[in-house]
Amino acid sequence: FTSSKETIDVLREKLPAIRDLLLLHANEEKPVKMLIHCAAGLHRTGTITYLLLRLCHFTIDQALLMIHRTRAVTARQVAQKRIEAAETVLLR
Repeated sequence: FTSSKETIDVLREKLPAIRDLLLLHANEEKPVKMLIHCAAGLHRTGTITYLLLRLCHFTIDQALLMIHRTRAVTARQVAQKRIEAAETVLLR
């Protein structure tokens, strides 16, 4: 997990606003759909998805299961070191 301080600052600032939009529009009858894509192959898709799920109050296991059910290869690429970094650097 190598992100610049600038990237981490942007994520800390923007992710809660995205979470608030997701929670505002989410309901059981019509779930919110979102497309997250990283074309560079740096596993940002899974990491950002994981962060948003955790910010929406899903447990670590629930977040990983949801990512796995959506796209197994993305779940595998998130890996333990990215989860630990997300938990300690961005979710503390």
